[in-house]
Amino acid sequence: MITQRVPDNWFTEITKRLKEYWQNREIGFLIDYSDNLDTLENLMFELQICGAKIKAIISVSEESWRPEGVLCWHIININKQPLQVILENQFICIKHWLDKIDPEKNITFLGGVRLPLSQLAGRTTYGWQKPEWAKFEDKIYIDDSLRRWGINTPPYKIIDPDPNDAVAAFHLLNKGKGVVLAIDNSKSFNAGSSGLVWIREPDEIAGVLDKFRNQTRKFRMAEFIQGVPCSILAMVLPTGVAVFDPIEILTVFEKTTNQLLFCGSSNRWQPGKLADNMRACTRLAGEKLAEEAGYRGMFSLDGIWTGSEFFATEINPRHASGLGLHRAVPLFPCYLFNRAVQENCPLIMDLDPYQVEIIWRDMIRNYSGQNIIVLDRDKKQQRVVEIEANDQMIALGVPSEGVNALIYRPLDQEKLLGNIVAELASKVSNRHYVSFICHDINQ
Repeated sequence: MITQRVPDNWFTEITKRLKEYWQNREIGFLIDYSDNLDTLENLMFELQICGAKIKAIISVSEESWRPEGVLCWHIININKQPLQVILENQFICIKHWLDKIDPEKNITFLGGVRLPLSQLAGRTTYGWQKPEWAKFEDKIYIDDSLRRWGINTPPYKIIDPDPNDAVAAFHLLNKGKGVVLAIDNSKSFNAGSSGLVWIREPDEIAGVLDKFRNQTRKFRMAEFIQGVPCSILAMVLPTGVAVFDPIEILTVFEKTTNQLLFCGSSNRWQPGKLADNMRACTRLAGEKLAEEAGYRGMFSLDGIWTGSEFFATEINPRHASGLGLHRAVPLFPCYLFNRAVQENCPLIMDLDPYQVEIIWRDMIRNYSGQNIIVLDRDKKQQRVVEIEANDQMIALGVPSEGVNALIYRPLDQEKLLGNIVAELASKVSNRHYVSFICHDINQ
């Protein structure tokens, strides 16, 4: 009883502090074309339950989002220019509009997890991503940092988009299962499996380079490492790093084309004591981010677990998805809490990272689950729902497909879902998807 009561009190106390901070504040939203609107809607809900008043939205997203009673400036963005560029180009008009609806400059702006603006027309932005933080997300930059910190990565080479250089790098790095090619962040942001290609034969290279020619300046080519795709989320606080349990990244590949499909994540995975190595690497990464860039807030260290070694492949210096805290504490304003940590807000300065780590890990373990999306025959996204689950089995289905997309499978000792998701994705799409945790991916 005592163990359960401590987490309840902790979440209640932090929520109280956040409500005191946000009560009656006027809020504006800045929405970029690449922002996840579901996440921003959740952030808006958190602000509303904390007593804030949503007053304005400035958006360059393809989707029109106009909450009732909120003033909206929606900018058509055919060329998918970044929000920052459009705001600079239309600054005079936008400033005039803001000064008209907010003459006292009371609005505090919030945006997506990659918002690069510290202010807009004399109004503060809260929880923005500093450029010295954002650079760690670039796959062309991160490997050197990881190795310098003593964190293992797959063998790699940074190359120009030149076919001869790429073929030479392929032969250098290929150990029988191909290579993984990643584009940089110089021209666009890439998440999930976008910007990643698994190349198994050198004659595939020219086509891949041509596909990404206008999207990148350089590539990272790395040896393909087979294992469990995974992510370890953590939070850098003023006095240390809270590190949570590894989650399984549900990326599968289509058998005939090797095309990668990111299907979501699961925090059911139970690697046991083997998780200590992954968590130690993540703690070190968080300490180095704080030391070298003054980093604060959530981040993730992603990579591959082979069963005996962890190979880091990227860092996401932002509030990455998949932790599962919302499933455990649905009314806790976790997005606002992370923004407070990013801003070094006084309300979080006395928090003990060890306490945050212990409380969050315990709560999440009691409410483990998954968040899965698959593609149907028309390549439209369909959400997977959990029908039933326990320690021995799991039943998953896709409501739009009826009983034809219902599977009931036993869980292995580590509770890995990769093979089950590959089977379900194959059933729904009528394609042949395979998981990377399959013992022989060549079969």
